Amino acid sequence: MLLSVFLARSWTKNGAAREAWLKFLPTLPTGDRIIASEEEIQKILPKKSEYLVSTSEFDDIKARLQSVITQHKRQKPGDSGPTLRKRETPDQTTTQSTPPQQTDSGDDSPPVLKRRD
Repeated sequence: MLLSVFLARSWTKNGAAREAWLKFLPTLPTGDRIIASEEEIQKILPKKSEYLVSTSEFDDIKARLQSVITQHKRQKPGDSGPTLRKRETPDQTTTQSTPPQQTDSGDDSPPVLKRRD
């Protein structure tokens, strides 16, 4: 429904959109085109009595992946993985807090930025 409303509005507003949609619509698959493409696939890739199930390269990669998985499972949780650190309470912090600066000095001049060296 929304597509039909969109198409109707775009077709009435400008001819360029209508021509773009008319070029696009034939590319959409229809039932006949789907059947024809399936028949073409059957010609190119006929059914076989036996299919290739595994190769030596596949077996090598499978063995390597299995070894990586088993090594990962063998690792203890605290060895090299991420750890959760708890937040420090304000009395545990070692940084010195600076007193807040007075922002209301009475004049309307902009604040002065100073470089920290």
